[in-house]
Parts: sequence; C-alpha cells; structure tokens
Amino acid sequence: MSRFYNVRGFIDCDYPELEKIREIVRGSREGPEASLLEPDTFDLYTAGWLYQERRMNWVAHAFFGGSMRRPGVDLIFSHVTSISEEIPDAEGVFFIESDEGDNQRWIMSHGRVNTLHGKGF
Repeated sequence: MSRFYNVRGFIDCDYPELEKIREIVRGSREGPEASLLEPDTFDLYTAGWLYQERRMNWVAHAFFGGSMRRPGVDLIFSHVTSISEEIPDAEGVFFIESDEGDNQRWIMSHGRVNTLHGKGF
C-alpha cells in the first residue's frame, strides 16, 4: 500500500510576486522532481496551487492544498524552496501529514525553508 500525504499551506508576499510564484510553479515542469511524475500527475498536483485573485489590503497570498504520494510532496517542496530562494521576503508555513501519522512543517522565511519533523504536531 502506498503512503499518502496531505499537504496544505500558504505563502505571504507582495502582490507583484504572485506572478513570479506562478512562473516558478509552471517552470518546474522541466525540473528533476517533475520528471519522476507522469504529465497528468504533475498537472493534477500543481493544480493544488491557488492564488489570491483580488487585492485585499497590502499582503498577497498563494495557497496550496492536496493529497498525494511522496513524489508529489517532493515536487511541492521544490516549489516552496525555489519560491523562498527567488523571493526571500516571502514567508509561509506548510503542514504535511502522512496517513501513517508522520508529520512535517515547512517554515519559509528569509530565503530559506526549515523543516520540522514529529508525530502529533
């Protein structure tokens, strides 16, 4: 039986940076993590990205949510890492939980992604 993961999180950024995030996600089709996925699976997993459509005050948001196997988690982690490196002022938190109770948190801040591991976060 394959392990499934529930991945959900958000990124805070400036409004012009939302388009940069979209470009990073679209461009990841050529990356090494994408090559591990069938094209239909890649499209399914990247469809979990949602972008704030309307301005609301001064902070923009990009969101991700989806259930997937490990190669999908690796793909989304590569997105988060690339976004953090290319937009160092962006901040975010992602929650990753497996169907077997293994949990992670990805904390995105200052151009880096820190990973926390644990059970029962």
